[in-house]
Amino acid sequence: TPAEGVDSPPTQLLPPLAADPVDDLRWAPPPDVFRAAPPVETPPPVAAAPPVEAAPPASEVFGAAAPGLLPDWQPPAEPEPEPGVPFEEPDDRTLKAAPPFEEPDDRTVLASRLRPSWTLVTSAELELALTGNEVLLGRQPASDPGHPAAQLLILPDPTRTVSKVHALLRLVDGAWLVRDLGSTNGITLVGPDGTERMLGRDAEEPLTARFFLGDAEFELREGAPRP
Repeated sequence: TPAEGVDSPPTQLLPPLAADPVDDLRWAPPPDVFRAAPPVETPPPVAAAPPVEAAPPASEVFGAAAPGLLPDWQPPAEPEPEPGVPFEEPDDRTLKAAPPFEEPDDRTVLASRLRPSWTLVTSAELELALTGNEVLLGRQPASDPGHPAAQLLILPDPTRTVSKVHALLRLVDGAWLVRDLGSTNGITLVGPDGTERMLGRDAEEPLTARFFLGDAEFELREGAPRP
């Protein structure tokens, strides 16, 4: 029994503390800063890269004779000359100049726009232009070596009395001359008064305004054909 005059200790009212204060509801849980940090996972070690092999020497790539990293450039080989053909080196000193242009004829030709125009008109009023200084007339005229620049003028002939190569016309000093080239039916010249005269074979005379080649009548007019 307690002694008199001495206070007895107070009666135990609270239950005993639990073994872990955290589990005791009377204690507030401690902040996270006081808790132990979770363990840090260590990443697995990285495998080391394989060693890089050294590049082969240039002599193995370009050949044993290569003195450096790149082979020496060699110019392309010159083509060998064909057998039997001697090869000659070009030399500017041996090149010959082209011969000067030579005109076949040094005479100046009168421009066509300055030439007088003439027209041959048939009995059917068909107009045929005379475009040259020499004209071969006929049903089927052919080129003549004696007159290489002559115009070949085909004449329509319903009478069939005109020869294939009947006559030659030549313009001399602004006047026309006519020559019979050995035709079958000849050439008839008609004068201003209407008189007719036969032209001799192989003769050359001034051409009249009206004339006949056989039975085909023609008229010579100055000027170009009418449009």
